[in-house]
Amino acid sequence: ASVEDVKDFFRTYYAPNNASLSIVGDFETARVKPLVEKYFGPIVRGPDKPPVTAKTELQVKEVRETLRDQVQLAKVLIGFVGPKPLENPAATTLMRVLAAGKSSRLYHDLVYEKKIAQDVGASWDQGMQLGGAIEITATVQAGHTPEEVEAALTDEIRRLREAPPAADELARAKRNLEAELFAQLENVGGFGGKADQLNYYEMWAHDPGHFAKDLEAALAVTPEQVQKMAQTYLRDEKRVVIVVLPQQTVGER
Repeated sequence: ASVEDVKDFFRTYYAPNNASLSIVGDFETARVKPLVEKYFGPIVRGPDKPPVTAKTELQVKEVRETLRDQVQLAKVLIGFVGPKPLENPAATTLMRVLAAGKSSRLYHDLVYEKKIAQDVGASWDQGMQLGGAIEITATVQAGHTPEEVEAALTDEIRRLREAPPAADELARAKRNLEAELFAQLENVGGFGGKADQLNYYEMWAHDPGHFAKDLEAALAVTPEQVQKMAQTYLRDEKRVVIVVLPQQTVGER
C-alpha cells in the first residue's frame, strides 16, 4: 500500500462520522460538552463509509498448517468462523463451558486428568462485521505431543456436539461469565471497562445500554442452544488447525 492509500483509509474510517465517544466518570455534563466541542469539533467529517459487500466464504474442508517459532513448548490452535456480534448469545456461553475455569471441560480433561496440556483457552472474537472468529488453544505439556492434544480437543468438541452440557455445568459457566463481566465493569477505562462496553454496544447495537440485554440473553441460554451452537460452528470440516513447534536445534537441522 502507498502512503496515499494509508491516508485515504484513515480519512475514511478514523473520522467523526464513523466514531463514538464515551465519557465515563465523575463529571458535570455542562462542563464536559464545551470541552468536547473544543477538542473534537474542529475535526473534519470524513467521506461516507463505503458499504460492506464482501461475503464470508463457507469453508468446506479442514485447513492445516505447521509453523516453527521461538517458543519453549508446542501449541495447538483450532479456529472456526463464528457468529457475528450479538447474533448468537450461546456463543459466549459455549466458550465458558469449554475453557472457563478449572472445572471447564477442556481444563479438566487435558490439564487436570490427562496432564497433556499446560493450559487451554477458548475465545469468541466478535469484533468483526462479517463474522466472528472462534479460537480454541492449548499449550502442549513437556513430554507429550501436539497430536495427543489435538485428539483430546477434537474429542471434547465432538462430545459437545453429540450431547448438551448438564444443567449444573451450564450454571457454572453462566456464573463465571457474570462474575467476569461485572469485575470488568468495576473499571472506568481499559479493555472491558465501562467506557469500552458503552462504545462496543453503541457501535454494534446502536444502543450503549444494550449490555444488560446481551447479558440477559446469555444467562437465558439453554443446554440445547449450546449444543446447537457447537453443531453449527464447531465442525471438523470447518476448522483451521495450526500447530506451532519450537525452533529446531542445530542438531535437528
